[in-house]
Amino acid sequence: MIVGASRARPDRTDLRRWVNLWDDFATGNIEDGEIGDLGWAAQAVDGNNGSILRTVPVPGTGNKFGSIGVRAGVGAGAGAYGISTGGEYFDSADFAVGSILTIRTYVADATAMTWWAGFTGHADPVNTTDATKFIGFRSQASVDGNVYGVIKDGTAGGGAEDTASLMAQDTTNWVTYTMERTAALTFKLSANNGASTATLTTTNYPATGSTMHLMIGMQATGAADRDLEIDLFGLRCSLDRR
Repeated sequence: MIVGASRARPDRTDLRRWVNLWDDFATGNIEDGEIGDLGWAAQAVDGNNGSILRTVPVPGTGNKFGSIGVRAGVGAGAGAYGISTGGEYFDSADFAVGSILTIRTYVADATAMTWWAGFTGHADPVNTTDATKFIGFRSQASVDGNVYGVIKDGTAGGGAEDTASLMAQDTTNWVTYTMERTAALTFKLSANNGASTATLTTTNYPATGSTMHLMIGMQATGAADRDLEIDLFGLRCSLDRR
């Protein structure tokens, strides 16, 4: 035994073992297919009441490098809008044990709205009653206004889901959320580098073979538009291509 030896840590720079997707939205472009480094496109989720914003009012100017805004407009009724990576080219199994999802967001007004970010099965909202496959984070004002880690299997009748409350929705500061898959059915949640933590255990993980894409969305459920600003979207997936 070597005195002072520590447990080996995974080499997350090995491209045979890890896929690292990061977007700081530094380009300033809001054209479809050209948003951010990952080439996001605007996605009408519930009608066409929404838009993508280069800037929206945010607290402070430091500790971020580029951002993009998603505005859900109410129009003739509750509207939802977002950005997505287009085709459903991920399998739910791609978010394997060891994988980490990271997102940094700001919400100025958390009343009468739902926002979500992560993997989703198709372009639908991700409320508690929506039958949408989903792996990620959600805040739904009509529930309690907290930010939750959410796993939904996409089955009919609303879709079975498991959730874990992480923190109350912050409307003053940017917040960084992370979800790490630590075991087949267990996910470690964290906000602001461990200031808030939770553990999500699920029996409703989307079945292997479920196709999904990356999406960030906002839904306005009242009489006023709602904005979600995104500073960072990160995805680190564990795999074995040796």
